[in-house]
Amino acid sequence: AWTSRLSGTYRAVFDSPSIGDGTAVFNAYSYMKGFEDMYKLQDSDVNAVIVIRHEAIPMALDDEMWKRYKLGAFAKIKEFGSDKWATRNPFLTAPPGDEEDAAYTLAALNKRGVVLLGCAMATQGMAGILARQTGDKADAMFDELRRHLIPGLLLQPSGIFAVMRAQAAG
Repeated sequence: AWTSRLSGTYRAVFDSPSIGDGTAVFNAYSYMKGFEDMYKLQDSDVNAVIVIRHEAIPMALDDEMWKRYKLGAFAKIKEFGSDKWATRNPFLTAPPGDEEDAAYTLAALNKRGVVLLGCAMATQGMAGILARQTGDKADAMFDELRRHLIPGLLLQPSGIFAVMRAQAAG
């Protein structure tokens, strides 16, 4: 059903197999901003899909998971301007009071109609890693991670499937 949301004249998919400082998030924002600045187009004219997969899967999880499972240390992501590991998902929302960077977030892009897709295989892999660290069962951990996906993100069978499906949708 998410493909039916892709009705704009211009469409692009941004693949994120690694976090890379949130490059896919910034690129999706820049793509949309470019069409807005150059051609005065609206969000409905320009569609973007971000696929979060492989090593980037921590980006698909909410702040509670980042804090509980120390995902900042796991993903080697530090709090902006600090030497401390991130204890919240810095790609989901900007830090409180940071209005300048608020537009470059998954939450802001989702509100603008950007489709957010995640890789179920990578989520299962992360569940296995976390289950080994905590002594929990991998299936139970996968269920927990699914309950803590960022708002608006849809899990797909795999990230590659999501990329290819987005490309097939134009």
